[in-house]
Amino acid sequence: MRHLATIFLLLFLLSAQSAFAVFSVRVGDPRKSNWTFTTGTVEEAVVTVKPRGLYLEYGLYLTFSARGTTTFKPTDSLEVEFKFELPDQSAVTDSWLWINDDIVRALILDRWAATGIYEETVQRRTDPSILRKNSNKDYELRIFPMRADETRRVKITYLVRNIWYKKEVAAEIPIQIANVSRIKPANMTVLFFPDGPWTNPVINRSSGQSIGFDPVSDPTAGNYYKATLPQVVFSESVSINLPATFSNGVYAEKHTSGNEQFYEIMVLPDAYSPSSQPRRVCLLIDFQNGNTSSTAAQVMNAARDMLRSELSENDRFNVIVSTGLLNHQARQTWTPAHPDSIEAVFNEISPLIGSYSNLVNLLTDGIQFIQQHNGEGDLLLIANNNQFANVVTANGLYYDITALISPLFPLHIVDFNNASAPYTFVNGFTYRGNEYLFRNLAGFTGGNYHTTYKNVQSIQSAIRNALNAMLPDVSAFDFYTEVDNGFCFGRYNLNTEPGKLTSLAQPISQIGRFVGDLPMVIQMTGLVDGQLFSREIMLNESDFVNSDSFLREMWYAQFLRGIENSSTDNGVIQDAIATSIAERVLSRYTAFICLEDSTLFCPDCFDETQLVDAGEPGKADSLLTAYPNPFVNQVHFTASALRRGGALEIFSADGRLILRQTVEPDPSGRWSWTWDGAKNVPPGVYLARLETNDGDAMLKLLKADRP
Repeated sequence: MRHLATIFLLLFLLSAQSAFAVFSVRVGDPRKSNWTFTTGTVEEAVVTVKPRGLYLEYGLYLTFSARGTTTFKPTDSLEVEFKFELPDQSAVTDSWLWINDDIVRALILDRWAATGIYEETVQRRTDPSILRKNSNKDYELRIFPMRADETRRVKITYLVRNIWYKKEVAAEIPIQIANVSRIKPANMTVLFFPDGPWTNPVINRSSGQSIGFDPVSDPTAGNYYKATLPQVVFSESVSINLPATFSNGVYAEKHTSGNEQFYEIMVLPDAYSPSSQPRRVCLLIDFQNGNTSSTAAQVMNAARDMLRSELSENDRFNVIVSTGLLNHQARQTWTPAHPDSIEAVFNEISPLIGSYSNLVNLLTDGIQFIQQHNGEGDLLLIANNNQFANVVTANGLYYDITALISPLFPLHIVDFNNASAPYTFVNGFTYRGNEYLFRNLAGFTGGNYHTTYKNVQSIQSAIRNALNAMLPDVSAFDFYTEVDNGFCFGRYNLNTEPGKLTSLAQPISQIGRFVGDLPMVIQMTGLVDGQLFSREIMLNESDFVNSDSFLREMWYAQFLRGIENSSTDNGVIQDAIATSIAERVLSRYTAFICLEDSTLFCPDCFDETQLVDAGEPGKADSLLTAYPNPFVNQVHFTASALRRGGALEIFSADGRLILRQTVEPDPSGRWSWTWDGAKNVPPGVYLARLETNDGDAMLKLLKADRP
């Protein structure tokens, strides 16, 4: 009977949860009858990132407080409620809670039992935390108690599936957590720990800018990379990007645990597709000041990087940019998309782009270029113009442009206008800026429309998606694996549904189990542009990377997700609970709970936030860093994510200005400079201040009297 009661309560708890994703940090006093929540503060946010094959393992360190609230007395015992979203198919694998200086590692229990324990201990004022999964993406963490004048720290460990492209992989950074804080933290720190081929990370912002990592060496943690995300990026979407590690279009890992064998594979169908005509794409780039948070240089860099990433040397390209009254066409004919050719064209043409739109002439020049080359090729317009927001003017240009496109060829459009724009209403639909015109032009020609509005995607992603839409259409597809002397089973396709593949540029990722021996044979069959496509790939033992237990965790995470999303009976749910606890993978039927119990203290748990040097002289409160610090003879300053120049000023402890250095960032927004004159100042404390129109950043410097 207890099992039945457990199931009924679980179903009630699950059905009572919010059906939509939310990010929030709230604090309140649960022991008061008029219990109300108010927005809490995230004092510190640190994210560690470790490659795990098709996944990244994130360690999310957060410090909460009630700072900025006026509702509570300093001695009130509050509860922290943190609601957050993770990408679909993620898996939470651990939870830590700090009790004074000790780290408690969570137990995993069935949800009913964990909830009961938590509610009981809240009444006793002991120190629990509970972490629950409410849907495929939504999670909830609660902590009690936190005095209104104190802080509480936690760590959440989870695995996120990488999004794979032809030449790179990407995954989201949970920047939204910092943005919902009442008082935003000065920055978010990202620590990346390389592993084998997984190295050279970069952080891409939805605005088109990039933030680089600085290499660091530590005697305990080894070699790693560190990046600081300033407040200016908190309202954007941010991803960490790494070079892809395909070998002949395939990446494969395996793991053996007792008698169980697991595998994961990533295949790029484009590497095995039937030979087809190379892509021919002519980029039309139009820039209007004031209609975007990106600079013209950032837009040009995004276009260049995506051509280099997504086109092969068999493909062809050209670029035409609006320079103001006139346009500039890079080449008079198609150019092979070799990386050196792409770099040469953009080095030539990027400085010429204008600050106001010349959209009509740009479209005309692009159409004429395609027509001069037998009507073969696609146009890709990258623009942020608002000039044709009126339906009458939009229709006039639409008819003029469509009359020119003969024979018909695709016009794809990336609209990167993310500033305020006029709206128009047509046939019950709302269109923003030039959206009405752009959607109709793309639809008529068989192209695609992509927008970056509200940070739904970055400029890079929008351009990539437009380029990949030019690949052959896939109307039917099948993907099958088998091994010698056995069989594969428990297959989960991570980014496609069985039989559904929309583009040859869409990599296929699968995780599964097998009984038998390698080699593994992959069979791909489908219809590509109406023609039969069939390929067979053989993977030998040497083609697989030996993985650790995370691969087992991810398979069981997919297994549990299947149960959560299907009709189940009490017996199946009990099995899911047992599996979740045994494999230490959170499900909707279980919870991680930390308790004030010395037997659960984890003296061997390594707190990676120690690598951030929190509280030490030289810790940046924003985008500025300095090394070494303390210093003796010289200091090397770096800054990232700069949108414009400014000045670096260095003051003595008594406020006297020591020097002022002009700051001019490179096109990626980075700047560095070495203060050789540091050897001429006496030992003591100094203050460095970076002044830009985006805001100020300050840090403390310490000069030692000897090395």
